[in-house]
Amino acid sequence: EPYTKLLNSILTVDMAAAFVIMAAEVAQDLRIPRDRWVFSWSSASCNDVYFPAQRPDLSRSAGIRAAGSEMLAAAGIGIDDVSWFDLYSCFPAAVEAAIDALGLHATDPRGFTVTGGLPYHGGPGNNYVSHSIVEMARRCRSAPEGVGMVSGLGWYITKHSIGLWSAAPPPKGWQAPDMSHSQASIDSSALQVVEASTTGGTARIDGYTVVHDRDAGPVSVPVFASTPGGHRVVARSDDPELAAAMSGGMFVGHEIDVKPADDHARFELR
Repeated sequence: EPYTKLLNSILTVDMAAAFVIMAAEVAQDLRIPRDRWVFSWSSASCNDVYFPAQRPDLSRSAGIRAAGSEMLAAAGIGIDDVSWFDLYSCFPAAVEAAIDALGLHATDPRGFTVTGGLPYHGGPGNNYVSHSIVEMARRCRSAPEGVGMVSGLGWYITKHSIGLWSAAPPPKGWQAPDMSHSQASIDSSALQVVEASTTGGTARIDGYTVVHDRDAGPVSVPVFASTPGGHRVVARSDDPELAAAMSGGMFVGHEIDVKPADDHARFELR
């Protein structure tokens, strides 16, 4: 929640995609027609804080922001110079995080997929990006001066890679910026998670989801919350009435009482 099944990726599809990467000199020696060539301009990879419970801002991706900005800078272009996008779309939240991190607007007329996205195009595991690169290559061939951006991610919007593609040769040659400084900065922002199952106390909700039973509907709510001391705490309520109420509203920012339980911390709204 709040996403229906139609908005999420479907793994049970049988698909295949392939592309061949070689040096331009080899392509020339093999007499591959020049109008078939597509160049990788630049690429970058960066991770968010690995454990979601430790991320200081659950609504944004520092990893996408860092990889995107440094990749564009390395290629010598800005986001307005990109002709097409294919943003990894396992869940709507992943697309929304990328739009925010790249400084785009949700109604950008360029759109955010050239394949139709995972819910409509399908994609078994990370192979989806092979399909988006192949389709982006077709777009580049159709408009040789255009530049396409393809992104991929893994885990819980955790691992990110972004690349630029064009049928025009890269003006600065292929670029792969050093992301070590950005990665170290992101890693150092991880919050300490405290064991609320033994300590209890008050906290403020930073993010939550609602777990549904196929027949019973909303049944429980796990939350990530911040303590007054700036630490992160994880708790859950198994009250179906509270789950139903939180499913129909926005409770980020609400204060809660966290109380120890046998196998996990539980919470109540204040």
